[in-house]
Amino acid sequence: MLIAFALSTAFAYSIAAPCPPLMVSDTRPALGQTGVPTDARLVAVLYGDCGGSGTYLVELLGADASVLASETQTVTVPDMSGLLVLTPDGGLSPNTDHVLRVTPEDGGEVSEVAFTTGEGLVVGLGAGVPSLALEYASATKIDGEWVVAWGARIDAAADPDGLSLVGILSEEEGVDGFAGVAAPDAEGVAVLYGSQTVSGRPKELCLDAVQIDGLGLESEAVESCLEVDRQGCSTAPAAPGLLAAALALLGLRRRARR
Repeated sequence: MLIAFALSTAFAYSIAAPCPPLMVSDTRPALGQTGVPTDARLVAVLYGDCGGSGTYLVELLGADASVLASETQTVTVPDMSGLLVLTPDGGLSPNTDHVLRVTPEDGGEVSEVAFTTGEGLVVGLGAGVPSLALEYASATKIDGEWVVAWGARIDAAADPDGLSLVGILSEEEGVDGFAGVAAPDAEGVAVLYGSQTVSGRPKELCLDAVQIDGLGLESEAVESCLEVDRQGCSTAPAAPGLLAAALALLGLRRRARR
């Protein structure tokens, strides 16, 4: 099977590919979004093949480029992505143009996203929940530990605010966060991928997913389970860049929570 071979090769590859820095992959509100609720939080989703740490200046600008709110945040991303979140005191001015600006401390690329507020408040998801389908799970034994690479599709519930994110909850002990987070596309679909170390020879993998509204409130969690395909052993460390490329064959992507 081509995909299984690619994943096995990625795990066994002994020379790790260069890791690009974290980058802003999406925001809520989205670029050009209108009618944004005045109490919405501002979110930038960071993404990178190898995770990592970074410090960012997160700013809310007015139409005249004046700084309305700002906060410096340091994020450590153990997996593939994380969140920068800014909640302006007093909310956003109604019927006004704004810009969310994210500036990396290390001098990397600055991201600016313009949006326009409306007059309403966040409606939220109500009792809506996403659906989760775990579509791929493959285990490889690396240096004596079983590592399961997975891919999942999340179909988001209807969000009248257009501010939702979806995320896979982390199963890592001692971690209160996500194993992956993303903004759904125009059809409300997000694909996430990741990997996790498990104890013992894995037979089945189960993951939980939630949907996060414009206030940061999470829906009820939904679960999906899948039998694990076991690929054998390797003494070499996983190469995250190659792993990401192999999983990209499935149309998958990944993330973590704040």
